Amino acid sequence: MAQSINVPSVKTLYLAGLEKTMKTAELFGITTLNDPNRYGLSLVLGGGEVKLVDLLTAYSVLANDGTKHKPTFILKVEDSRGKVLEEYKEQGEQVVDPQYPRTINDILSDVGLRSGLFSASLPLTQVPGYQVALKTGTTNDYVDAWAIGYTPNLVAGVWAGNNNRVALEARGSSILAAIPMWHDFMSQALPQLPAEFFPKPEPFLSENPVLSGKLIEGENHSILYYLGRLNDPQYPNWEAGIKAWLSTHPESSIKIPRVEPGEVNKTGTGVDKSIEIDFISPNNGETVESTFPLRVSVAAPDDLDRVEVFVNNELVLVKSGHLGKEVLISEDVTIEGSAPQNLISVETIDKSNNAAREEIIVFL
Repeated sequence: MAQSINVPSVKTLYLAGLEKTMKTAELFGITTLNDPNRYGLSLVLGGGEVKLVDLLTAYSVLANDGTKHKPTFILKVEDSRGKVLEEYKEQGEQVVDPQYPRTINDILSDVGLRSGLFSASLPLTQVPGYQVALKTGTTNDYVDAWAIGYTPNLVAGVWAGNNNRVALEARGSSILAAIPMWHDFMSQALPQLPAEFFPKPEPFLSENPVLSGKLIEGENHSILYYLGRLNDPQYPNWEAGIKAWLSTHPESSIKIPRVEPGEVNKTGTGVDKSIEIDFISPNNGETVESTFPLRVSVAAPDDLDRVEVFVNNELVLVKSGHLGKEVLISEDVTIEGSAPQNLISVETIDKSNNAAREEIIVFL
């Protein structure tokens, strides 16, 4: 999602179902999708026409933890004597469980995840001191270029293109045509607002091994197999694709974590809420120097086996061995590079193979 890779998006739409997905889009504020037979699975690739104002409404649902507010262009009308004739009254509607927007926000606000797509343009996707989620899109032949980015208190979108549908010149993708305008606006608008941060999603709980990142030992299957959809008309095609790819990439099969056939992931979800990880300093959203003191306390009901510290998903510190039930990390940590937004995460596992993870964002 963060890198706009098409195949996983098409497969996700197939698994969710076109009709259900369109109903969800309507709940989020999309009003123009009324011809499903024409879209098919191309809907997820931009096959259905949408309005910028509808997209902003939909992304505001993500920003507002699943609550939709109807868009308005007029907040207040007063007469010459200052009497209020009309005023906007906020009436929000919870249209989806907050867990789902939080999961999407966690992906779209991760600078590291989108770095491969934006490369040298990555700084244009960030505003120092603010956690920003971002999604871009470009239609075929560079006719439309989109950029939608948001914080918990501001959503902004840009469409770039020609009103006669002539393709943009110089292969104008969203990164070249829409992102610079979006960044210029957000860089001036956000400093007028308080910095807010997206709530973290709860750990996803599932007894299905594949949804915990593990596959069956000795077997390689598509997601349809693990969802029990062996009679699905696409099942043979998806299975054939998996086998064909692994036949030319055998080393990838070895790297995938495995469980025994019929075995449920014995570590449950890989996340244990009884393990407490507390960031003492810095605080989430704090501005730090490139080298800063990190203090984190970890406590668990069982003896801890290993505690790891990551900076932007790179391992920088490990404590292991006989740690006991409580560990205090107090070390200087260095952030490599000059990216303004940086992810600090702590992972731990106890002697019973229960694991936990917590993370914060800091700014340079």
